[in-house]
This record gives sequence, C-alpha cells and structure tokens, in this order.
Amino acid sequence: MDERTLKIKMTERGLSVREGPVAQRVLHLGETLPLIFGRGTHGDKVTFRRLCAWLQERCDSRGDCPDELLPRVIDFALEAANPNSRNPRAVFISICKKELGWNP
Repeated sequence: MDERTLKIKMTERGLSVREGPVAQRVLHLGETLPLIFGRGTHGDKVTFRRLCAWLQERCDSRGDCPDELLPRVIDFALEAANPNSRNPRAVFISICKKELGWNP
C-alpha cells in the first residue's frame, strides 16, 4: 500500500492522526495499522494496542509532539509493509523499537 491509497482509505473512514485531541488521534492510529497490514492475529492486535498506549503515554507525559510522532509511525508501517518484506508486522515492530526506543 502506498501513502496515497492509505490517505484515501483513512479519509473514507474518517480517520486522522493530524487533527483532534491526542487520545482520538492515537485511537485513529490504532485503527489505521490494520488497514496497512491487514487483519492479523490476536497477538498482533494486542501488540498494536500496547504500542498505541505507549505512544499516548509518551505524548502525555514526555510532551512529545503528536504532530510529528504519529505520522512518523505511519511512515514506519508503510515502509515495513512494502512488497519485499516477508513479515511486515515484525519489521514494523523492529523499526519502532529501533527508532522510538519502544520496549514491548
């Protein structure tokens, strides 16, 4: 999936990580990840939920700017979901660990 296609799908569903309260934007991020990766296992859902909770906490407590952080996570997901990736979800988690310092 490319960025343009994702933007269309997000707009159709009323999802935005750039507008609204931080909690709503993080929730929309959580709904966007399955659009990128497709339906996953229960473990995938739990992992994405934990990532979103961590991002919410990071925006609230550390004061990280959600305008920069949340679109960056979507970029990581799009990068991981490229056609050459054997396990896009694992690549995404690896990128989040490396780039954001997330420790699930």
